[in-house]
Amino acid sequence: MKKTTWVMIGISALLVSAAISYLWATAIMDSMYAFRSPLTSAPLPGGAPVESRLTRSVVAILVDGLRVDTAANAEVMPFLNQLRTQGASAVIHSRPPSYSAPAWSVLMIGAWPELSDGPAMNPTEGESIPAWTQDNVFTAIHNLGLKTAFSGTYYFPQGIPAATLDDSFLVYEETDAADQETTAAAINFIQSQEYPFLLVHLNQVDYAGH
Repeated sequence: MKKTTWVMIGISALLVSAAISYLWATAIMDSMYAFRSPLTSAPLPGGAPVESRLTRSVVAILVDGLRVDTAANAEVMPFLNQLRTQGASAVIHSRPPSYSAPAWSVLMIGAWPELSDGPAMNPTEGESIPAWTQDNVFTAIHNLGLKTAFSGTYYFPQGIPAATLDDSFLVYEETDAADQETTAAAINFIQSQEYPFLLVHLNQVDYAGH
């Protein structure tokens, strides 16, 4: 067989291999986008409510994309490190694939996607984050008859069950100015003393990282 024929066969085999690999990878990605936990239609019961409140209110601040070493650097983030010395502190780890929407779900529900029913991937363009079906921080607080609020990026609350979020301030840009607006609104929520739980989502650091 001529050398040219062998070259053509080799090129054809490579093209077929590339096409199969592309289709295989696409199918895997599609299955991850479509994944929902088997617990979607059978939510696990929530935990028993605490007997007494340890504090009047809780403000959770999520700085999306902030590196652990940066957060621990007292010269860069002195106020955060001052707060760390006044309370408990721990480092938690995500697992691949590392995406925002699954990580938010794990933080708010306390379980990996196969149990939390949170998304396994960030939604594709134009799609929404599915609302959490499992017990989560917002649901637990609301079940106690307490009010919740959110200040931050508009797509985060898509995962929060609507009936458990009493008030919100949303920004539609991933800029420093948007984070400043988020912070100002959060201060207003705190000063109102109406919301025992407030979640603040700052997203400019994550955007800058991208």
